[in-house]
Amino acid sequence: MLRILILCSLLLTLPSIAAETQSKSRFAAVDVSRVNESFSLVKEANNSVQEGEEKLKRLFATAETEIKELESKGNAEELEKKKTEIQDIIDDEIEKLQDQKEFYIGEINRSVNQMLETLAKESNYSLVFERSFVINDDITDITDLLVSRLEAARLSSTKKETTTK
Repeated sequence: MLRILILCSLLLTLPSIAAETQSKSRFAAVDVSRVNESFSLVKEANNSVQEGEEKLKRLFATAETEIKELESKGNAEELEKKKTEIQDIIDDEIEKLQDQKEFYIGEINRSVNQMLETLAKESNYSLVFERSFVINDDITDITDLLVSRLEAARLSSTKKETTTK
């Protein structure tokens, strides 16, 4: 899913080449899978979402045990009350997890979009392609530069947040 979003980011940040001639055009490529493997914000997002999913699994297991206990006691009213309570808790956790996913997706897209735009302007690239779409090996691969600049920007913003607290 993040690969698709970063790919969309690449397509959305492409500068217009209508005014340029083909001889003046410069092209670059980004390997989205390497960005996903290397960018620490993607790793953080994946770890955070995985922790949330594991928490949900534990909640389901606990809920199942509690429901089985109540079923064995035969108290239908208490069982329904507990089912409703558990469902509310699970719904809240699912909503939190979804919000967390949306937050990270937004942050990753914003970071990648801004940095791609900056790199394209700095180096006068007319187009930045996803590496898997490129047949010619002569095209400049800016993946490592993109990741290093993303990390530097992230480190810089983290330091700013730390000093302002």
